[in-house]
Amino acid sequence: MSADSLRDDEAIQHTDADRLGFAQHVQILEELVLQRDPERQAPFVTGIFSPWGSGKTSLMNLLMQKLEEREAAKKEAFEKRLGDPVERKIMKVMEIQYEPDWIPIQFSPWVYRGETNLIAPLLAAIAQKDRRYKQALGWLLRRGSLLTKILIGMGLKQAQTILPLTEFLATVQTNIQNARSLRERIQQSLNAVLREKTRLVFFIDDLDRCHDHEQIISLLEQIRLFLDFERCVFFIGADREQIRVAIEKKFEGEGENYLDKFFQLSYELPAHREEDLIAMLGAEDKKQNEYLRRVAWVLDYNPRRLKKIYNRLTASLEIIRGELKSAVPPSSRKPDPRLMLKAILLEDAPRFTPELYLSYEKKARECKDREERNRLREEFYKEFETDPKPGPSDAGGENERARDASRDYRDRLKRFLWRDMETNAFRENQVLRLYLKRRLPGTKRLIEEELEKLLEQGTREINERDLSGIKLRGENLQGITFTDCKCKTADFADALLDETRFIRCDLDNAIFDGASLQNTSFENCENLDTLNTGPILYEQIAERAWEFRLKDRPSGPASSRDQREKEEQYFKMYRAIIERHKERGTLTPEIEKRLREKGRAVRRIVLGDG
Repeated sequence: MSADSLRDDEAIQHTDADRLGFAQHVQILEELVLQRDPERQAPFVTGIFSPWGSGKTSLMNLLMQKLEEREAAKKEAFEKRLGDPVERKIMKVMEIQYEPDWIPIQFSPWVYRGETNLIAPLLAAIAQKDRRYKQALGWLLRRGSLLTKILIGMGLKQAQTILPLTEFLATVQTNIQNARSLRERIQQSLNAVLREKTRLVFFIDDLDRCHDHEQIISLLEQIRLFLDFERCVFFIGADREQIRVAIEKKFEGEGENYLDKFFQLSYELPAHREEDLIAMLGAEDKKQNEYLRRVAWVLDYNPRRLKKIYNRLTASLEIIRGELKSAVPPSSRKPDPRLMLKAILLEDAPRFTPELYLSYEKKARECKDREERNRLREEFYKEFETDPKPGPSDAGGENERARDASRDYRDRLKRFLWRDMETNAFRENQVLRLYLKRRLPGTKRLIEEELEKLLEQGTREINERDLSGIKLRGENLQGITFTDCKCKTADFADALLDETRFIRCDLDNAIFDGASLQNTSFENCENLDTLNTGPILYEQIAERAWEFRLKDRPSGPASSRDQREKEEQYFKMYRAIIERHKERGTLTPEIEKRLREKGRAVRRIVLGDG
């Protein structure tokens, strides 16, 4: 297996990598939004809506590339004119200068998780585009500036907490006198450096990944309050239902009305076509591709989920080949990709132990007529519905649409597993277990035999286990408590860890990238400052761990050397998070400032100094 066998999960950056037909959506949005009559260029907000993993970021990247290509062509034509001596003299006399039509600005509020006043980093994103913009907006971005004072003075967060929508808007209106002068100054500053026809195009992505609903509402309100003028065009990518639910938490019953008023255009991305998804994977095995078409249906044609399944399939097949070669005696048998895919999907139905699923396979083979088979099918469906797991780890959520999506997924999954029972049967217990229990050649088992048995029996507590190096990537570990476990270099990436507790565990170099961490707790764990995890989730873990520690410790600085050494990791985590941002090229002055302030706040409590 080579690295080329796996499919990356990066968003599409260029049109030549578009395998999912985004070009047609780019053309539609370009005609509807970007080619509108310049004389009618009022502020325009477009919502690009679709579920997680369906390509919103890719679409916005391609839209931005389109703008950049148009600007590059325009600039090239302008420079060509400058190369002509006659044209250059005419342009000089007439004071003709290069005037860009569009200035694209990318902004991800998720990076500023925990910050409710996002207008400052949004303006900073504009300032970073050109030295002139930085000079024009510098007065706004200084600490203690008018912007900061007005945001604090408006008390948006407090007002939202205690007032219904109508009263809250009235409260904002009373502060509009203070904010109006700021908005006018922002507009004047930008108009002074922008050419007559130049417009700012904001691409705001991952808004629905902001778990704090107040942050979502705050950004929308501040856009409307401070950047609602003709120079600005917005594309905001999100799951519409997630945003509606966030708004409903503050303004009950007003979510749809709010969205309808805020967005001038709601652009819903349709489901992807089967043939495009299979072409995206680029697999050559025709039988495997036909089976992947059916799996794509189970996954509701979501490209990100399909890529994840395909990568697991590719890696797992390689692992099983190693299992078969290292068997005593060695086996020449080849693993079946279709059985492997089904085994991966079975992991989303943990109640279906190998024995239970095989028993249904056997019963299905023994059915004498259609009526008997129909009764067995209903029994199978009923058994399936009693499974406690709600669905795939990335389909869960607290809003109604997420629950519906989870139910729809389970319905498709049970139908798929039933229909596939006869045509692609495991038939033998040892065959199914081979596909369900994989291990990397030369390493310890992915899940130890004893640990797996405990999980299958419904055990929710794992105590004093050495799980160093264990690969639990993508596993369902929801609600389990790990106590006094050694988890050095343990891989929890993409795992479902909602409601999971880690108590006094050694997490040296543990990996949590892509894991679902809703209400996950890290209680008095060790080596938290060495996690091998991306900066966004790392910061979430740091806050949870310190929040618990504060409840469990006496007030004041650490009273002993032992306590001080244990607690130093809590402020060192923020240094590690800064390094992770540097490694990924996502560190901005605002992020670094915020993280250092958090680290210093923890340090003051632990050591009693600055």
